[in-house]
Amino acid sequence: GGYVHSRTGVSLGPYANEMLSSLNVQTAFLSIAGADQRGYYNSNLLLVETERSMMRCADQAVIVADSSKFGKSSLARLCDLDQVRAVVTDGGLSDEWRGRLEAAGIQLILAEQEPDSTCQITNHKNNHDNDSNHGNDSQSMEGTSIEVERGDDN
Repeated sequence: GGYVHSRTGVSLGPYANEMLSSLNVQTAFLSIAGADQRGYYNSNLLLVETERSMMRCADQAVIVADSSKFGKSSLARLCDLDQVRAVVTDGGLSDEWRGRLEAAGIQLILAEQEPDSTCQITNHKNNHDNDSNHGNDSQSMEGTSIEVERGDDN
């Protein structure tokens, strides 16, 4: 049983979770509908169950969300703030949220929009020990460089 999203082809539910349990990956990149002081959220219960399975099979989890998601909650809580290694977001993130993530020991990676529509990811260093692994043997996202070009349909 489960669900296949018609637009994206994403499989959710018990079968997807079973399949994920046999995998081992370095990094799980996850999107969210919201984040507040209690943690990260999504609006679909099946999606949250599947994302939790993805986190269990990954050495580290990274949240990718625009700054408008912070300070909001949604239907289902995914996990606590400190259960992810890093957060990738835009420069619009408030100073309050930058401090909250830093206090939780989460690496903040800011994406800045370039004039040529290329999104460049840069690290925002905090004062915490970069060797902190949040309960696993994950590697630091230090030196991460990601470029994403927007297509004509975006």
